[in-house]
Amino acid sequence: MLKTILKLFFIVTILNKLILEILGNDLVVNYFDEIICIILFFYLVFKNKIPKTYSILIIIFVGINIISTIQSNFPLDFNRFFLDIFLFLKPIIFIMALSRVDRDTFQSIFYFFFKISRAYIFLAILLLPIHYIFEIFSIYDTRFGLKSYSFIAHNAGEFLNIVLITGIISTMGKIKWQNNIFITFCLILLISTLRYKAFVVAFAYLLFQNRIIFRSSYNFLKRKVLEKKLFSIRTFLAILPLTIL
Repeated sequence: MLKTILKLFFIVTILNKLILEILGNDLVVNYFDEIICIILFFYLVFKNKIPKTYSILIIIFVGINIISTIQSNFPLDFNRFFLDIFLFLKPIIFIMALSRVDRDTFQSIFYFFFKISRAYIFLAILLLPIHYIFEIFSIYDTRFGLKSYSFIAHNAGEFLNIVLITGIISTMGKIKWQNNIFITFCLILLISTLRYKAFVVAFAYLLFQNRIIFRSSYNFLKRKVLEKKLFSIRTFLAILPLTIL
């Protein structure tokens, strides 16, 4: 079940606009991440896979927010309060789910992500010059005198995020020259969005193509997950420079 949930999450994330246009109903597509996180949460509870430290941190977080809300001068709306709590906890629940994925499951779903990511990046770069000639995709804005590229995403900002994720996955193959080609594709697509943050993201992307930096960062996060200290203050301070970037 976990494999299916994660594969579905990935597909809907990168093909959000396309699925929305096909279905003609934005209810499921717009709230799919909430639905996925609710399913993941109950799956983790049912399988008894939520680490005790994470549960305690979530309880403390909710408790502090309840106290601060009661003491504030603003009227308390329980519906909005718990909606905000859930929206904040969504990425944490997702990270908790990923931290419980075993090696075999990870290898299986990663191979799926890898194929889909390379197909997405290749198709996006293939249609880029055609788009500039015939404008086959929607153009939402113009920057630096050029038209931004958003491929099949809702806008250039969303496309930038998708390219970053699929680009990283695409460059994790076993054949080095293929990885280098997709690194180049990814950088071109990032810049094609013409977003200011694209230039910063491109720099960070190149930085983490350095094997020493990437391996050190990966081993650090992996160790914190295994030690169940991923959400500690020390971990936050250690990754603060990257967070600022």
